[in-house]
Amino acid sequence: MPRDEESAAAPTSDTPSADAHYPPAAAAKAAVETPPSALLVHSALITGQVLFGGGSVVGKLGVASFNPMMFALIREGVAGVLLLAWAIYKDGFRRPKLADTGVFLACGFFIFTNQACFIVGDKLAGAVIGSAWQPTQPVFTLLISMLVGWERFTLGKGAGILISLGGAVFMVVYGADFGSKDATSLLAGNALFFFNCMGTSMYVICAKVVLLRGYPASSVTAWSYLVGALLLFPVASGFSSSCDLVAFICPPEPLTEPLSCGALPTSCDPWAVPSSAILPLAYWILGNSCVAYWLMTWANRHAQAGFVLAYCALQPLTSTLLSVVIISFVGNVGGLQLPGLNLLGGIAIVIGLITILREGVKDAENRAATAFTTLQEEWETTSRPEGGRSKQRGAGASKGGRAPVQTCEMGSTSG
Repeated sequence: MPRDEESAAAPTSDTPSADAHYPPAAAAKAAVETPPSALLVHSALITGQVLFGGGSVVGKLGVASFNPMMFALIREGVAGVLLLAWAIYKDGFRRPKLADTGVFLACGFFIFTNQACFIVGDKLAGAVIGSAWQPTQPVFTLLISMLVGWERFTLGKGAGILISLGGAVFMVVYGADFGSKDATSLLAGNALFFFNCMGTSMYVICAKVVLLRGYPASSVTAWSYLVGALLLFPVASGFSSSCDLVAFICPPEPLTEPLSCGALPTSCDPWAVPSSAILPLAYWILGNSCVAYWLMTWANRHAQAGFVLAYCALQPLTSTLLSVVIISFVGNVGGLQLPGLNLLGGIAIVIGLITILREGVKDAENRAATAFTTLQEEWETTSRPEGGRSKQRGAGASKGGRAPVQTCEMGSTSG
């Protein structure tokens, strides 16, 4: 199958082909752009997930007495402005085309869903259950990608994701006390974590569509965050204006200063930003939002969608190791706890990641071999003498546009 038809049927190509959705300048750039190495792409994915994992610990230390909805609103608003400034500096002002507005709105909506549902779910069900949910993201992404024909399921992909998922769940669940939460809050929190993880998976898929239309990763991330902040503003304002909702997401905590909203006791002031939250907020804005999401979106251009979130099993591993370091050197602060035998789940995570990485390399080799075979067959077909007919057709293609052999872009890098 020629490359143009293959890309239209299943847009998993690492270097996008020029199609009807591509701006002319972007199509020309894509034709000559050298894709990054697989090592660089996977390093970006790993770095992003490590930053996310560290953010869960830093955030836990920072939002003990901070309204989580206001935390999320400030994070998305400031990060969106910073990301847009960086995008303008790096790639110029790239306003979404009218035809692409719907996809950008979808990206922003799923950023909003991810952030809002995680913050509230964390308050209702706790960080332990929240960490256990995060490795389900590649499962959702892979399933959705297979449904739309973007990914080919293999036993290696499935085994690697399930092994990593099992290790992450064991590490965060083993020995945890789930009986301390109200059953209703626990059920609501788990439902929100489901939408949190589904939102992240849908963001990766929608961002993949936008990236294939020629937009830079920096612009996609910036506009998505700005849309998410606009959607979060009325929600956060509504939560902060209702004392019942504030008391629901900020219940009294034994180690925090007792506060109140109306007649209801709370652990946070609905509108205040405590000084203890400044550094964690800065980490989430710069580390999680600006760097980690940009790395994930950039890698999404060059890696298959299912692999973009496959490394999310690193989040609970990073959180556990960081908790050990903080407690060992600083002490038990912010409710952090030392892990026990659950740390052994990290071994399964590493095994699963190695399995996924090997499967990605195998897929890349298979695609390269298929592309070479197709190129060789097309060359033999156009070069075979048939009374001069084939040669004339080949020459005409060279003069009058794109020969079939030119549709194969060499040097494509796969995640």
